[in-house]
Amino acid sequence: SVINWNEGLELYESWLKSIVHMDLSGMRIALDLANGSATSCAAETLSSLGATVEVIHSAPNGININTKCGSTHPEELQKMVKDGDFHAGFAFDGDADRLIAVNEDGELIDGDHTMYICGKYMKDHGKLNSNVVVTTVMSNLGLYHALKENGIDYEQTAVGDKYVFECMREHNYSVGGEQSGHIIFYEHANTGDGLLTALKLLEVMVSTGKSLKQLSEGLFIYPQLLINTPVKDKHAALEDKELLAVIKEVEEQLFEMQDLKYRDFHAGLMPNIDKNKIIGVRTPQLRTFAKEYGKTEKARIFLTVLPHQYYEENNLHGLL
Repeated sequence: SVINWNEGLELYESWLKSIVHMDLSGMRIALDLANGSATSCAAETLSSLGATVEVIHSAPNGININTKCGSTHPEELQKMVKDGDFHAGFAFDGDADRLIAVNEDGELIDGDHTMYICGKYMKDHGKLNSNVVVTTVMSNLGLYHALKENGIDYEQTAVGDKYVFECMREHNYSVGGEQSGHIIFYEHANTGDGLLTALKLLEVMVSTGKSLKQLSEGLFIYPQLLINTPVKDKHAALEDKELLAVIKEVEEQLFEMQDLKYRDFHAGLMPNIDKNKIIGVRTPQLRTFAKEYGKTEKARIFLTVLPHQYYEENNLHGLL
């Protein structure tokens, strides 16, 4: 059946509030609505839960969506939160399917932080199916280390929330997403929802009495550089002889450092990663190799491909 816009909006807001049961009285929240779809309901939903809300970029005119604002340009929100004594800030993108948060000091809380915070909270409350968080190959190495320290396994997919969802649906995993802020809570939705993600973060804050900064403790983000390399033909580029030679050489060097006992041990810690995709290189050796390899021209060629075939290659990519 077809329902009118206002009725649909009311149903959506009611659905969100049925998922999280909390009182946000006393909380000051800043929102960057990206001049997009979040302007219709984000502030109203949070206000109805008791929060004091201030918004920026909430006047869409048809051409200003995402223009120097929102989750891809959160600098103004960061300053607003830091200078305005807010408990948190939330930046949406134009269609509001992803979210970048800001802690009380104006520091960014990206998708990796959100998966860490929510994954850890869900595990502690027995709601993280199989104790697994689903990530993509773009997630920071620090996230994997932090998850491991908290007894949480992970699955790693290709870039794209559709791949995250496919993995979650196949194994009935609870939470997954991308560093960019697309987060899926499979119990409630099959795609990213920025407002739902904001509410989930607030739920953890209220339940634990901790700030986003405190909840992020234990997660160290390693320096990371993502470079888009324009090509005329993606498939031809991936079959480039020079590129294939570089990758083959890296794999041969990694296998020279292989420790089979360590591989078996490491595979036991990551049951959701195919053992045949783990070479078995100890982290100190991989770091030493990365330090030297990063000085070569071949490293630049190696970095044009992601994901790689082997677990250590992806870690090497992150270290480089």
